[in-house]
Amino acid sequence: MALVAVIIPVYNGAVTVAQTIDSALAQDFADCEVIVVNDGSTDSTRSVLDSYGSKIRVIDQANRGASAARNTGVARSDSEYLAFLDADDLWTANKLSRICPRLQANTEAVLAFSDFWRVPPAGTQVEAYRFAGAPSMRDLLTSRSEILPSTLVLRRTAFVQSGGFCEDFRPNYFEDPYFCTVVREQGEFEHVPELLVTYRLPHNVPLEGYVANGRLFAHLIYQRYGKQARALIDQTWDHLGRVALQDALSRMDSGDRVGASRSLMLAITLRPTLIFERQLRTRFLRTNNLRRVLRMFGVRRLKS
Repeated sequence: MALVAVIIPVYNGAVTVAQTIDSALAQDFADCEVIVVNDGSTDSTRSVLDSYGSKIRVIDQANRGASAARNTGVARSDSEYLAFLDADDLWTANKLSRICPRLQANTEAVLAFSDFWRVPPAGTQVEAYRFAGAPSMRDLLTSRSEILPSTLVLRRTAFVQSGGFCEDFRPNYFEDPYFCTVVREQGEFEHVPELLVTYRLPHNVPLEGYVANGRLFAHLIYQRYGKQARALIDQTWDHLGRVALQDALSRMDSGDRVGASRSLMLAITLRPTLIFERQLRTRFLRTNNLRRVLRMFGVRRLKS
């Protein structure tokens, strides 16, 4: 039995999953096994996985989302520690050797995590994301956790006691902050202030699915923590409203009047006061955008 099970969920990840697996196999921490859960991929992902032979363990299942894939990987392993690596992220070769000793040294800690590099879809302007430290429970009920699954290692006991990843989040938005908040109930977190992970920001996140999962997150947080999580819930609604409004502005700039109208109405529903912020109001009042806004409400001409 390996000390650490590395769980890699993948869905149609043929383009990136080989690099991800290679970064897991390149660890200078020998006591680990790599388990890849193929979550119903319809591209050539399975062929890529087959090329690794016995170096990895592959589990196939029908498409059920990242949370279910991670949970399946955990259920099919028996390691004391669990590490997760998304199929488009990368680890440095010393990721596990820097994280695991922190859990071994602090018996009160149930999870350890690191800082990470953030790479936009275009692959330019790579940013370092650094945490101020390990969050308290109060911190997590005030502001949504930014700890990524690919940055953490946790004890199996904490995973089991917390119930694993909530599979109601599909495909994979907001399941990680909810998971980390519930796991924090089990004990302390350890922060390793090193850039050990490269996180590739996703392409074209569908607004409707993202907002639906954000609403679910706020609902589950309120169910579990009630009024003590008021700040976190308010922050979540504010974030969702801003995302919808930015989507409206982007669609407006590109001339997608119908899509912009839909996203604008969603933003107003989520957070009505956002449209009165100066920065966003200035964007709306650009001549081209103002014309588009007026057209939404039936005004066809705008004098120069």
